[in-house]
Amino acid sequence: MQLEEVEVKTHEEDEDVLYSQRSKLFAYTEASLDKGTGNKSWCERGVGDCKLLKHRESNRIRILMRQEGTLKIITNHFVDPRITLCPNAGNDKSWVWMAHDFSNGVALEEMTFAIRFKDAEIAGVFKTAFIKAQDDNKQFVSGADSKEGVEEAEELANIVDKVAV
Repeated sequence: MQLEEVEVKTHEEDEDVLYSQRSKLFAYTEASLDKGTGNKSWCERGVGDCKLLKHRESNRIRILMRQEGTLKIITNHFVDPRITLCPNAGNDKSWVWMAHDFSNGVALEEMTFAIRFKDAEIAGVFKTAFIKAQDDNKQFVSGADSKEGVEEAEELANIVDKVAV
């Protein structure tokens, strides 16, 4: 049997990797046996490369992590400047934060995550990269447009005004 090569789109083709590091991700959620009970606990999401990706056109930065082996998306959200990275209690190798995540591919869901790295130094580098990404994304939350973007919008508006139907 011969299989044809199939092009696979990851939706990372238009993005640049700003940061990438192997880590383990956890989510504070109901375990599969506790569904509907309201009992939450830390559940391991998986191990893989945690990436900060910057889109080439929009310049938005997101965090994306895929599970090693299956490549299933285990976290995927905008690096919102309002997110607070907190040190995990008693562990200098990990960080905890809350975000509106889109890893399920259906809808945004508010999640609490914890990420653990090999050592404290790597965890510190992650925090620095995350905070830099938050600073770069501030313009999207504040609604501030670049001067070029405003000029572009005005030019397009003028073109639309000239169109006759």
